Amino acid sequence: MRLKLLTPLLFSLLFAALPATSAQTQSALASGCGNGSGPVIVLDCGWQMQFAAKVTESGAALSTPGFKPAGWYQAVVPGTVLTTLVKAGVYPEPLYGENNRPNRIPDSLSRNSYWYVTSSIVPAESKGRHTWLNFDGINYSAEVWVNGTQVGTMRGAFKRGIFDITSQVTPGKPAQIAVLITPQPHPGDPHEHTIADGMVTNGGITAIDGPTFLSTIGWDWLPGIRDRDSGIWAKVFLSTSGPVLVKDPLVTTDLPLPKTDSADVAISTTLQNLTDQPQTGLLKAKLGEISVQRQVTLPPPRLHPHHPRSQSLPHPPPPQSQTLVAQRLRPAKPLPPQAQL
Repeated sequence: MRLKLLTPLLFSLLFAALPATSAQTQSALASGCGNGSGPVIVLDCGWQMQFAAKVTESGAALSTPGFKPAGWYQAVVPGTVLTTLVKAGVYPEPLYGENNRPNRIPDSLSRNSYWYVTSSIVPAESKGRHTWLNFDGINYSAEVWVNGTQVGTMRGAFKRGIFDITSQVTPGKPAQIAVLITPQPHPGDPHEHTIADGMVTNGGITAIDGPTFLSTIGWDWLPGIRDRDSGIWAKVFLSTSGPVLVKDPLVTTDLPLPKTDSADVAISTTLQNLTDQPQTGLLKAKLGEISVQRQVTLPPPRLHPHHPRSQSLPHPPPPQSQTLVAQRLRPAKPLPPQAQL
């Protein structure tokens, strides 16, 4: 097996700031009921869910450490709203007999919003590191709150949510998480499969909402799913990182067909410098018995003006003197002197 290396900064699964020591590798986060080891702790228990219409508290209040939901359902995460309600005994198993008829499981589930709440302890070992809250998938949209602050939103069933919650949490203290799930805006009206009416057409208006579980409105092989698979349907986990974040590792292979006795394997990833200073580190990758490494230096993030001045050609604008104010992106610190371009 041959290994094909990719060029600058795309290439690794591990990054450690130099000088490298074992203590500088990613450390684990402790969780009351999370599963996992190393840099990832899965939050797959301790969740509670309630219909948003029955919740009077705000997202800030629900995500305040110490909040204790009363009368909420023990939520299944990963899972859908209907999964939670079936487990709680509110509705019967939809895949048995005629249970999925709308007189037994109401289609209104696809038109309600839902709050999810859980809590996890951030350990003292995470001090000085970035703490991340990760969602592999929700449906359809979400507001995410941590310790009284909304940290972001999500939209679409297959888009990940990755939130830096370092400034919201304190090592050794709880991270209270609240998530407001809202179903897709066009849930449609499923055709009810009967002997008289048959299967009729597949799909429907749900396609307007883009990437989601399109078949949940009903298909020839599936009756309508009453909540349209709304909920936190994929893994939720906490992770930590140092000053450089390793994102989206990818392994691809290239077979020199018709030969199949060897292959070119390409390992790629994206590195993000989270600081305002250059970062030098050792980039490492291991695939089976093959190990490679490369030292790299990451510059700080580039400036990205939102409204740059421009002038229509062919008449070029005259030279202009603009004032550059340089500052570190940290609040409550004095600005360095101005400089003339």
